[in-house]
Amino acid sequence: MNMARPAVTARCPNTGVSLFSVYLGLPSIIRFTKDGYAFAEMGMQNILFQWLPRTMPSSGPGTQTYQLELFELAEGEEAQQVSEGSGAVYFSTVTTAASLPYGPGLANFRPLKTGDRYALRVQALSSDPSQSYQNNGYSQAVSFKYGHLCAAPEDLSMSLPGYLRIFVRMTL
Repeated sequence: MNMARPAVTARCPNTGVSLFSVYLGLPSIIRFTKDGYAFAEMGMQNILFQWLPRTMPSSGPGTQTYQLELFELAEGEEAQQVSEGSGAVYFSTVTTAASLPYGPGLANFRPLKTGDRYALRVQALSSDPSQSYQNNGYSQAVSFKYGHLCAAPEDLSMSLPGYLRIFVRMTL
């Protein structure tokens, strides 16, 4: 019995080229005037946290959800350290809006402590498994301080004693 292979006269290539793009959604940007912003102390806390969504989910508009996390910062701790896993979550909630009024109306509200520093970050979540985000959807963490702002001056007075001279008096 001869088990020799038959001669192959034509070859079919088993390689090919295909181009496709992978798009990772961009995380949100938190809207603060600057990192380290200081909120004035209020009788009843009501702070509006806002963020700018940069990616529409593949499931369409109005289907995006966000997880907001608030961390209490220790002395000398920076906001970015919470992104690396340090620090316990002080407050967390999930919302479909791109803003959150932080105050007593929230179910798990915890009052901010006067003089303490906090870090805030937002994570874009998707129910669509094909939707992926850069940095797992986490925004850059930003810090802020609650309370102990410089008080407004009292007894402010100004006089013009002469040309190009101004005297200002105030009590702090």
